[in-house]
Amino acid sequence: MVIVAETNWSGAVTACAIAGGFIAQFLVLLWTKRQADKDATDAATKVEAVKKTLEDTGSAAKKQPERSTSASDFPDRIFAIASPQSTGASLFTPGVLPDASTVGNFVSDPASVERAVHLLADAGFEVLQANEMMINIAGPRELYESAFGTTLVAEERPTRKSGSEEDTATYFDTTDTDVSGLCSTSGTRFEEVLEGVAIEEPAYPCAVNAFPPAVDYFKLDVPADVSLACNADQAHRAGITGRGIVVAMVDTGWQTHPYFTQRGYRVDPTLLGPGTVNAGVDGSGHGTGESANIFATAPDVTLKPVKAAAASGALVNLTAAFNAGVALNPHIISNSWTSDVQFGPLSAALQARAAAVAAAWGAGIIVVFAAGNGHWGFPGQHPDVISVGGVDVRIDGSLRASDYSSGFMSNVYPNRRVPDMCGVVEHMYKSIPWVTPERLQAALRDIYPDVVVRRRELEGEPMPTWYVFKDRPRPERSSA
Repeated sequence: MVIVAETNWSGAVTACAIAGGFIAQFLVLLWTKRQADKDATDAATKVEAVKKTLEDTGSAAKKQPERSTSASDFPDRIFAIASPQSTGASLFTPGVLPDASTVGNFVSDPASVERAVHLLADAGFEVLQANEMMINIAGPRELYESAFGTTLVAEERPTRKSGSEEDTATYFDTTDTDVSGLCSTSGTRFEEVLEGVAIEEPAYPCAVNAFPPAVDYFKLDVPADVSLACNADQAHRAGITGRGIVVAMVDTGWQTHPYFTQRGYRVDPTLLGPGTVNAGVDGSGHGTGESANIFATAPDVTLKPVKAAAASGALVNLTAAFNAGVALNPHIISNSWTSDVQFGPLSAALQARAAAVAAAWGAGIIVVFAAGNGHWGFPGQHPDVISVGGVDVRIDGSLRASDYSSGFMSNVYPNRRVPDMCGVVEHMYKSIPWVTPERLQAALRDIYPDVVVRRRELEGEPMPTWYVFKDRPRPERSSA
C-alpha cells in the first residue's frame, strides 16, 4: 500500500476530518469565510431556483423514484437503529432536529432499553449495540416485514459519492410512513417499547483515490508538506504535538504499514464497528490514508481506529460505529465521510445520527466532520460539530479554496454556515486545560472572531446546556 495524504493533483489539502495545528493560517480562514459568503449567496440563489422549479412542475416534481420489492435488490443483512421509548419526546417527532439543546429529550431509562433489547432478540434480530438512546440491530428483509407489519422497498435515489461524483444509490424504505426509512411499531408487539426503527442509509468517504499523484508536477508530501501547509510545524517546535490526546477515527478501518511503524506513531488495535469483520484489513485504504494526515499535524496523538466498512471498503452501519467510537471516550472523534443532504426533513436514519452526534458533543467530546467534497455534507452541517473544509496550496505558497471542498449555508439548520474552518482543533488541548466543546467554541471566537460564527450566536441564543451524561463522571483517558 502506498500511503499518501489526500491531495488533489494540484497539491490541494483536502477536507480532512481532523483539524491540524494550533496556529492555523489566518489567511486561510479569511479566505474560507469570504468563499463561504460567496457560496452562501450562490446557494441561496440556487435554492430559490429549485423552489421555483418545484412549483412550476407541480405534480411532476412529486414523482417518486422507481421502487422495487424484488428479493435480488436486498442484502441478506439490513442494518437499522431502533429507538426505545424516550423519557421526553420521540426521536422521530416531526420538526424536531436533534442538537445539544434537544438531545436530552431522546434518552430512555435503562429498564426500557433492556426490555426492548430482549424483545428484539426474541424476534430474531441480531442486537449489535445498545445505549441510552438507540439500539443497533440487523436482520433480513423478511424479518423486518413480519416484525413491523410493513413492506420494504428498494429505491434508486440521486446522490453524490466520493469526490462529488453524481450518481444514484440504493435506499431502503417502507410503504406506510411519511418519514423516509422509518418502520412504524404501531399495532405490533414492539409498540410499547419502541418509538420506531430507522433503516440505515449509505454514506461515502471523502476524496478517496487509489493512486498517488504523478511526480512530474507539484504535489504535497506527507508528513512534511501537510504539516507545513496546516502551519503545524510552528506548534511542533513549541512542543505541542498532540501528546496525551486520544483521537477516535471512524472510517473504513486501518492497516499497518512501515510508514507508520518506522515513525513510531501510536495506533491502538482497530475496534470493529457493529456488524463488521477483519479488524486488520482496510479494504479501500481510505481510513489508513486519513490517519497519515492526522499524524502529519499531530504526530504524538494516540489513534483509536473504528472500522465501519464491509469487506469491499464500502461504509456500513455508521451511526452504530460512531457510537462505538464515542464509547472509547476520546478527546476528539474524527469522521471524514458524509451523506448529501440539501434539504430537510431528515430521514429516520439521519435523525438518529444527528442525535448520536449531539449526545457525543454534549458528553464533552470534540466532534469533527468533513464538510464534504461538493456535497451538502451531513453531519458536517450539524450545529454541534466542527465542520472542516479544505484549501489549495499552490507551488508558490498561494492559497485558494479547494475545488472539491464544500462551502454552503445549511437549509436544514437555519443560519448554519459550513465549513467552520481548516485546522485548529488538535492542539487546543495544550493551550486550554481540559477543553470542553463549550470552551473550544469560546477560544475559537476569541482567536478568529470574524470567522467562527456558530448557529446559536447568529440567532442570539445562549450556548446550550449539555444534557446527556452531564452528571456522569468522565473516566480517565489512557494514551498509552
